[in-house]
Amino acid sequence: MIEYTTAKTDADLKEILTLQQKNLTKSLSGNEATREGFVTVEHDLRVLRVMNAPYPHILAKAEGKVVGYALTMLKETQIEVPILKPLFDSFNEVTFEGVHLAKANYLVMGQICIDKAFRQMGIFKNLYRNYAAQFAPHFDYVITEVSARNNRSLNAHLAAGFEIIHTHEEEGQKWIMIWLKLK
Repeated sequence: MIEYTTAKTDADLKEILTLQQKNLTKSLSGNEATREGFVTVEHDLRVLRVMNAPYPHILAKAEGKVVGYALTMLKETQIEVPILKPLFDSFNEVTFEGVHLAKANYLVMGQICIDKAFRQMGIFKNLYRNYAAQFAPHFDYVITEVSARNNRSLNAHLAAGFEIIHTHEEEGQKWIMIWLKLK
């Protein structure tokens, strides 16, 4: 049975980091990354703590162990993850459906990941359902970017209700900006 909750302790955050390490691009073969999907940004405990307040990360747990996570990230915490500066810069330049993102009330999906042994069980959609339930009272949108090379992640996001709002290239890599309307 999968329990959905929020990150409350350093132990939760450390389990996120362990799962993240297993799914970083550098930890996977090229074929496995293509087949299974991957995460690109590597966090540390201090940064996860900062990102976890005041809106905690959403977790999926099995037998008390983190098997999936959806990280929260406010615009104000972008300074904590310098590699994401281009992401936030691109957000500020985009207008979609009359909404200029620089002025929009959004929360950033900092990263989502499911343990390989727990995929295809609906955890991805349920993480987002919990994300929306927690944060819809406070935000209008959830925005993130997915590497165009990460078809598994992009397809999962689209199936969960995200819409493509912009594409751009950064250092020779194509990125697809997506959002989920919470209201």
